[in-house]
Amino acid sequence: MLSPMGHTQLIAEFALGTPFDGLSGQVVSISKDMMLNAAAVALAGAAQPEALALTRFAQEMGGNGKCTIVGMGLRTSPVYAALANGTMVHLLDFDDEVVDRGIHLSSAVFPVVMALGEMNGYAGKDVLTAFAVGCEVASKLAGLVGPGLATNGLGVAAAIGATMAAGRLLGLDQEEMENALGIACGSGGWSRADLVFPSRPLQHGRAAMNGTMAVLLARRTFGRFESSRQGIEAPGGFLDCYIDPDSAPSIPDPEALLSQLGNPFDVVHPGVTLKPYPCASAGHTTIDAVLQLVQQYRIDPGEVRSARVTVSPATLQAMVYPCPQSGREARFSLTYLTAAALLYGAPLIEPFTDSAVQDP
Repeated sequence: MLSPMGHTQLIAEFALGTPFDGLSGQVVSISKDMMLNAAAVALAGAAQPEALALTRFAQEMGGNGKCTIVGMGLRTSPVYAALANGTMVHLLDFDDEVVDRGIHLSSAVFPVVMALGEMNGYAGKDVLTAFAVGCEVASKLAGLVGPGLATNGLGVAAAIGATMAAGRLLGLDQEEMENALGIACGSGGWSRADLVFPSRPLQHGRAAMNGTMAVLLARRTFGRFESSRQGIEAPGGFLDCYIDPDSAPSIPDPEALLSQLGNPFDVVHPGVTLKPYPCASAGHTTIDAVLQLVQQYRIDPGEVRSARVTVSPATLQAMVYPCPQSGREARFSLTYLTAAALLYGAPLIEPFTDSAVQDP
């Protein structure tokens, strides 16, 4: 059971009080892999036109500072670096995802610890610990979000995780952390209306930016911008907004789940997937099956006239573009993923360009 302090206080205590030595070797290893993976996919994202747009935006806004925008040769403020790098991590839909949670952690948390670590020269152990606790908080909160409200709730959960990582790294005290968490609870969620538009990865960058801003505003350095110190459990707070009453029987009890913060870390169980392909994870098993069949039966793609694929209703719900017209739509197209696996083998970046999709 939770202490009388409540949900918000418990989360802040966990983020502040978990030492590096309290992380298991497995958590440390997985966190390192996640951070390296995030840096790599951000660098790949730097080749996209949206990365240049974000870099110019940071320049125009006067965001001078010590924090790198990956692959762009520019240093800016931690806020703009978090925005740009968080967006770039998700630009190719190549970033990690928690099993059965539906949340992408590194796109929100990694840019924050990278920017603040670079700005202040923190030790690697401190950066990694902040990353691990931020991811854990975001993932546990994602486990409470009702299916009908998942998109909005996951975005706020990601921002809260980014906030806890930033607060841990900057050494906020308990009261400041609770204020920062309350500020983050007011962050905008994620929308699926722009599923295949560049504004979708921008939502991930905004989660990183919002977490950074929440902590910088809550610090006494700036005079302490106050918020509710019960942002999770207060009426109209996170739980009220994002737990769907119609789905309540299928959602874990908040007290039970939050009392398990760090025991185990979600990156260990249920686990986190480092994507092998830059597309919706719902299509990965289909790609794997096609690759296995091609290898097992030495299939010549030129001899294939049609293919029948049987998948779950959940997969079909995610694969919303039967006839994609762009690389972004192709990432959510079961027909295209099947064909791409036949033609290219393991589909990486090239098959998801507009020119590849439009090639007859």
